[in-house]
Amino acid sequence: MGETNAPAGKVMRHPGIKMPFQRTIPTGEVLRFEPGVPVELDSIQMEGVLNDLGTALVVVETDNKGRPRIDWDLTKAVRDNERPLARREAAEQAEVAFELSDALMDLLELHADSFVEMTPVGVQAFLDDGGKLESLDGFTPELQQELLDALAAKMPDVSLLVAAGVPDDLVEKLAANVTGEANQWLLDPDQIRAKVAAGFKLDRLGHGIGPVAAKKILQALGIE
Repeated sequence: MGETNAPAGKVMRHPGIKMPFQRTIPTGEVLRFEPGVPVELDSIQMEGVLNDLGTALVVVETDNKGRPRIDWDLTKAVRDNERPLARREAAEQAEVAFELSDALMDLLELHADSFVEMTPVGVQAFLDDGGKLESLDGFTPELQQELLDALAAKMPDVSLLVAAGVPDDLVEKLAANVTGEANQWLLDPDQIRAKVAAGFKLDRLGHGIGPVAAKKILQALGIE
């Protein structure tokens, strides 16, 4: 293995997901994460799960009694190799606002720890990873439908990616990385080609776009 910039630390299953998760990392080691149980990772192991941070896994700190506390800013910073403050500022600038009833906004805030971030994409990531709104206290069928309707209205226009022949599952992963104007280029095949030609590595994106997914996207767009 080569050098890694990923820090060692404790990682736990995303709190909105009640099923175990495992990942085979490049060393061949299989890492398994049970809901609610922090796992201490070294820097090489952390590098192997970077693309899972924020969706399937979260970075945690534990108190003197061993109780975990999720650090959302650090989770995003480790995943994207950025300082937590810089990542938080970027998220605030890119945030796409919800337009929801007061009752639903209060409910989302109550369950904020279940979502990657309080944006449509953050809530969609919870759903994409198997999270169930009905598992969260207070989500009546009516409020669930209101939220799903709002998500449908806010999700990015992926028509250009579909027309270019990008597989549906990869279209969804690209769209999940679109949080504002700064990364709208991910929806345009021509702009993706230009970014890659300039040296951008798609496998540094989150939401499940690792080396394999990045290669498939490039192949679909005719990039060698």
